[in-house]
Amino acid sequence: MAGEDFAVYKYKHGQRTSASRGRLLWALGFFAAGVLTFFFLFPLGLMLIAIGAWQLWGRSAENGLMIGPRYLICGNTILYYRNLSRVASSAKGVLDLYGSAGAPLRIEQERFPTGARKADKIERNTRAKFDKASALILRRVQAQAPDVQLTGVSMPLPEGDA
Repeated sequence: MAGEDFAVYKYKHGQRTSASRGRLLWALGFFAAGVLTFFFLFPLGLMLIAIGAWQLWGRSAENGLMIGPRYLICGNTILYYRNLSRVASSAKGVLDLYGSAGAPLRIEQERFPTGARKADKIERNTRAKFDKASALILRRVQAQAPDVQLTGVSMPLPEGDA
């Protein structure tokens, strides 16, 4: 799903994504094999059942934040740039994208994961990821819908879309 035109960022959006048909079939296969072998080879059967459960419930934010040329995907939310009415930033590290209906899609700096352990490095890394993702979103919004109202947002310098 993430082709050449999509920029993909790890982002903890907090929504559960639905499992694909292939993933459901794999989980069902592991469950069936686990139940069949559970009574004969207890440890193997238990392990197969656990793998099947992990396939269904152990999913994290698989497709975090995918920024495409015409739309972005965040969890279960797809937002077309041409349907945006306003882009706002009321606080530092927050970008709100207001669509035609419903609550705004909020992109927050603190939801970008990092491998850093020290507080200053965590802040610096999440800030860099947020700035890069929000600059790309703003460039693509400006390219697709130049009449969108920008509130509290400074436009990034024009660069390549990568």
